[in-house]
Amino acid sequence: MATVGYMAWIFHLSSLPGSATGPDTPFWRFAANASHVPLYAGLGFCVLMTVAHWPWPARAVWTLGIGLAYAGFDEWHQSWAPGRSASAADVALDGIGLVLVLAVFWGVSRRRAVLSEALAP
Repeated sequence: MATVGYMAWIFHLSSLPGSATGPDTPFWRFAANASHVPLYAGLGFCVLMTVAHWPWPARAVWTLGIGLAYAGFDEWHQSWAPGRSASAADVALDGIGLVLVLAVFWGVSRRRAVLSEALAP
């Protein structure tokens, strides 16, 4: 349920008109674009928790697939908001956020496996 709620929040954010997202300055454009990475890392985390009982490779593939599909849908949706546009670069930034959260979780799972092995009698 958290995943659907998080997606609804992203949907709401991309529904805002361009004038509501901040001033049109170089710094603000950079900040708005950079915000895609943690925003989609959060979505990746939610999807990972939704499929927590699946084997790792399936979790990673589905998290990336769902996240990128939603990123594409969200950019299309955003293109209908006044003063907003769709951007492949934004989808790429969303993908970076997804890959980062997957890398962190993979690293944590590998560390746990190594520690479990070392502590086993």
